[in-house]
Formats: sequence, C-alpha cells, structure tokens
Amino acid sequence: MNNSTDGEYPSLRATADILDKASVCFSLITGIPGNLFIFLTVSSFPATVARFHFQLLAAMDSISLCLLASIRIIDWYELVVINSRYVSVIWKVYFNIAYFTSVYANWVLVYIAMERLIALRYPSQVSIYLTVPRAKANAVVTALLMASFCGIVTVKMHYFGIAWLVIYTTFYTAFPLLIVFIIIWLLLGTMEEQRRDRKLREKEREKHNHHHHHHHKDGYKTPLSAVTPTGAALHSPIGGLTPTGHHTPTMTKSISGLSKHSAYAVAIKHDKHVPGVTTSVSRQSMTLTFTGNPRKSNATSELHHEPPEIQAKRAKEKKEIESCYTFMMLALSVTFVLLTIPYTAVEYIYVTSERVITDIFDEKQAQMYLIIVIALTFMFVEHSCNFYVFFLCSRRFRQQFMRVVFRRSPADDGSKEHEQTKSFV
Repeated sequence: MNNSTDGEYPSLRATADILDKASVCFSLITGIPGNLFIFLTVSSFPATVARFHFQLLAAMDSISLCLLASIRIIDWYELVVINSRYVSVIWKVYFNIAYFTSVYANWVLVYIAMERLIALRYPSQVSIYLTVPRAKANAVVTALLMASFCGIVTVKMHYFGIAWLVIYTTFYTAFPLLIVFIIIWLLLGTMEEQRRDRKLREKEREKHNHHHHHHHKDGYKTPLSAVTPTGAALHSPIGGLTPTGHHTPTMTKSISGLSKHSAYAVAIKHDKHVPGVTTSVSRQSMTLTFTGNPRKSNATSELHHEPPEIQAKRAKEKKEIESCYTFMMLALSVTFVLLTIPYTAVEYIYVTSERVITDIFDEKQAQMYLIIVIALTFMFVEHSCNFYVFFLCSRRFRQQFMRVVFRRSPADDGSKEHEQTKSFV
C-alpha cells in the first residue's frame, strides 16, 4: 500500500508540471493576440470612458501574462533559486511587480463594472462626471497606489510567507470578486427596472394614440377663440399678441446658448447701427440677432440642421455601442467570477492548512501542488480569454472586429443587417 502511494506522488507531480507548462504556453499563444485584437477593435469606437477602460484592461492583461509567464519559466529552468530565503532585492521587486500587475488588471475590471452601472442608472450625468481625463487620472492614481503597496510588501514581507499570500489573494481576487458580484446584482436589477419602465411607456403611448385617434374621429376642432384672443386685430409670425392687442417680445435660445433672436413688433422710427447686432427691418417688426462665437455657432448650426435620418442613425449607433459595452462587461464579469472563485478558495484553503509555501515543492505535497497548479491555470486563463468571451457574446463586437481586420465599412454590413435578428447581444 505504501509503495503504491509513494509511486503516486511522482506521477501527480509530473502531471502538475505538464499542466503548468501547457497552461502557460496556451495562455500566451491565445492571450497576447486576443488582447491586441480587443485593443484595436475597441479603438475604432468613439472615445469614451468605457473605451479607455477596455483598452487599459487589454494592455494590463497582456503585461500580466508576460510577467507571470516569465516567473513560471524561471521556475521551470531554475534560473533563480526561489525556495531560498536569501533572494536578491531585484528578484523580489520583479516578483512582486509581476503579481501586482495582475492585481491592477482586476481592479480595472472593477472600474469598468462601476462605470457601466453609473451609465445605466444615471445616463444624463455620465458625460458630466465620468470623463476620459478623469478616468486617466484615476488610472494613474491607482497605479501609484499599487506601486506603493508593492514596495511596502517587498520591503516588509518575505514573499515565501503566508502573510504575502493572504494579502495578494485578498487584493487580487477577494475584494474585486465581492465588488463585481455586487455590481452584477445591481446592474441586472437596473436593467430589469428599465425593461418594466419601457413596457409601461409603450402601453401609455398605445393608449394615447388610441385616444388621439378617437379624438379626431369625432370631428373635434379647437375653437378660434382659444387660439386668437378677442380684440386681436393682427397676428405677427414673429411677435405675440396679448388680449389687449399689445405686442409682447418672444425670445428663443439655440442649443449652445450662443445666439439669441429677439423680435419685437414695434414701429421703427430710427435706424442706428449697433456693433455685433444685425437688424432686419420690415413693415411691422424688427429682428435683432446677437451672435456669439462664430465657430461654436456654426458647429451648433450644423448639428441642429442635420437631417433627421442622420440624427436617428447616430442615436441608434450610440445606443448599440453602449449596449455592446454593457454586455461585454456582464460577460467579462461572469467569466471573472467563475474563474477566480476556485483560485480564491484554493489559496485560502492552502493558507488555513498552515503549510509553508515551499512545501509545494516537496513530493509529499504533490496533491496540493497539483491543486495549486490548477488554480494558477485559472488565473492565466482569466487574463487571456477576454477576446473570445467578447467575440462569442457580443454581435456588435464581432461586426466591429471584422470591420477592423478586413477594413470593411459599415455600408458593407448594411445588406446583411436586415437579415439578422434585431435583438442586440
């Protein structure tokens, strides 16, 4: 019995080594190109906070994969004696930077989830408070905090100790896992609430249209007295009239607030030139136009005079991109939860067993070593699978990826879109 048990340890250790090397190589081969495709595909979207976060996530995942893979390669070929207590400071710094880079990548995912939750719950305030400069400043501050924390851990803790493993696991998976899980729950609740509100509005619209149809069918007309007050002898297309016949000024603002048109139905006795004011005189009215910044006014005028078809197309495209970001975040968050729960559980089980980390290199601990390798495999997959999750779960992401790779224009997809389902994933 003992002989069979003793013979089992080398086979478990060999299996763990094979799985370790296979998972690292597979993650590098699939993860680096996948993250590059994410970066290029998302770069073709309009510049928003969500786009910046997804680009940052792709970059940090690639860096994490390269650094963590280099740690494993050093371990395989024993380039550094990592089970020694006397390790150079350079190696300790490199080791901690490699692992805390992966922590930074997971916290970027937390920022993506928070931004999506705010965008759904407070859509009118997103463009005011969530801006790209602020997102970049937040990314820099997070990097500085992570670097400071990494420096403290490097100086104060030995990375073979249990305390290091507890801190790393807590900040790498435990806290992000809890926050992302809560955000998923709130996000799904918000989406369900919006779905119910949308159905209610549709019902009210149908009821209003039905009432409006019967309203006109009965031949009801608005009395003339309700439109033109008694005693009004003249209706000006520019100025208004009071019931007493006096003219009242009317003021309209453009979208940008840069130009104002004030019309007064008054008799013109004197014509004086005023700088910055254009005077248009007719028999019964005078129009004063105050012009602000010509560049902004022209841009606003062009936006205001866009055909309704173009405005509707832009609004539809913006809505599709926002939905694409939301579903990408949901798919990514669910994948993150499924892959990090096993890793977190294994690490905490290992900590509570009160073993020294170097015990995993002992043949007698082959079973635990195999379990830890499996947990590390989940960690590598979590940094390399994002592109394939996006590609499978988001139709808009697939279309945009094809446009970027094959340099196709949106018009090339127009003939195919009407054949596809209108539901957006």
